[in-house]
Amino acid sequence: MTDRLDIPIHGPYHHPLGPDPIPGGFAVREIKIFEDINTVVVGDNAYIFEVPEDLHESMLVKAEAYVTTPSSSGSVQVQLRRLDDGFANAPDMLSTKITIEANDYNSKTAMASLQPVVDFAQAGLDWGDHIAIDVDSAGVGAKGLGVIVVCAPLHLASIALQGLQGTPGGTTFEGNWATSTQYQPGDVVQSGGTSYVAIAAHTAGASTQPGVGASWQTVWAILAIGHQYSAVEMVVAGFALPISSGLMGFEPIRFPCTIIEATLLADAVGSCVVDIWKDTYGNFPPTDADSITSSSPPTLVSAIKSTDTALAGWTTALADGDVLAFNIDSISGSIRRLTLGLKVQRS
Repeated sequence: MTDRLDIPIHGPYHHPLGPDPIPGGFAVREIKIFEDINTVVVGDNAYIFEVPEDLHESMLVKAEAYVTTPSSSGSVQVQLRRLDDGFANAPDMLSTKITIEANDYNSKTAMASLQPVVDFAQAGLDWGDHIAIDVDSAGVGAKGLGVIVVCAPLHLASIALQGLQGTPGGTTFEGNWATSTQYQPGDVVQSGGTSYVAIAAHTAGASTQPGVGASWQTVWAILAIGHQYSAVEMVVAGFALPISSGLMGFEPIRFPCTIIEATLLADAVGSCVVDIWKDTYGNFPPTDADSITSSSPPTLVSAIKSTDTALAGWTTALADGDVLAFNIDSISGSIRRLTLGLKVQRS
């Protein structure tokens, strides 16, 4: 085990040409705990790091780790501890340990809940302090463990810590959310009219569907709330004469969505049955064979209004470019104006 690299990197956005410290900048230390050919093993004090003079009165703001051969099963976990002059009284410096998940090469790809968190109360550093690096879990077959620590002067540390804990912004728009898709932190998707940004790497499934799945908030954050619901309506007016049965008209669909409610309204008490047919633009016009309402079409029975949210047997999914046709199968009474409205949820 050797300290392979101990090069200060000063300034938040650049590297210096020489090793001399630049006041007010950040410093990065890479510490090799196990060489690339050596298997990672569990143990306290796997490495003890002495704080050098150029890190006097600074604070730990970030910690990461990597391996050159990943664990085939189980995580590699690393903790940092403060040691006093007698190498005792060693409180943890991380409230959440550094974690490298199985089959991963570094800690940055771990899920959000496993990202390392610095304990502010134990993060202060002075020249001559000693920091113990413990390997609390080694996984199976991991090799070549290295730890990276980032330090900052006290006047910058609180800003740096707050920034490092923030949710990553969106970097790549991936279109509509899709199941069985690999998403990385920063990926942006649309679902139900709302935009979401991924905060943890994952493979999409029913439980992580944004805004819907049971655990979606562990991997997604809302980026922008959109209009989730829209209406599709057909109005028929007979004016002075009662409406008769037959085709009411057509309505093109402009976005993918799902029908969640159907409401039928009349200007007078009466009875009627309205069927809905659906087909693609290329197969226009829809016919009775394309009915989507099964055995429960929108219906009035000696009534002036009705609402159906069960939609039993309906084909409710609509695609961008579909065309709906509305057909009055039967009607009686003195209804002169009829409105069929569909509430849809955007996909």
